[in-house]
Amino acid sequence: MIFMIEILKPLQFFNDITGRIGRSISAIALALMVFVILLQVFCRYILNNALPWPDEAARFLMLWLTGLMAPIALRQSGFVAIDTLHRFLPRRGVSLLALILALTSLIVLSVAVQLGWKHVNWLAVFQCIAKNSIAVNWFQNDQVETCLDVSLDVCGSSAHDCCKH
Repeated sequence: MIFMIEILKPLQFFNDITGRIGRSISAIALALMVFVILLQVFCRYILNNALPWPDEAARFLMLWLTGLMAPIALRQSGFVAIDTLHRFLPRRGVSLLALILALTSLIVLSVAVQLGWKHVNWLAVFQCIAKNSIAVNWFQNDQVETCLDVSLDVCGSSAHDCCKH
């Protein structure tokens, strides 16, 4: 066990540093979000002229705030949890439940990574289409498929692999 702890110390150091940076950026994002919302309220109700961008900016900041704080909350077990089942299970059952939940999280993460990788490769196909100046008519499916086949032949097999479902 001591061997594993020693191996994981660099990762813990990295997580501590990135956690502090993420917490700082999150605090700035929260302050900006509050400012943007208050600006929108002021402009809408006092000046009677609503700005078009603050709602989207507040939504964007909220997403980044959530994304940056979620790993920190996970490390500190700070998520809201329903712990009724934990109270009724024996100690070994709680450990088994924690293992099942961790494995479920791992499966969800692996699916998310695979979908993200497909998304990145799919964007590469469209970049290749634009680079090779192949016109795409989005309103007729046969022409889109033909265009993608031609562009995949031009781009090479790595782009062709990403389109196989």
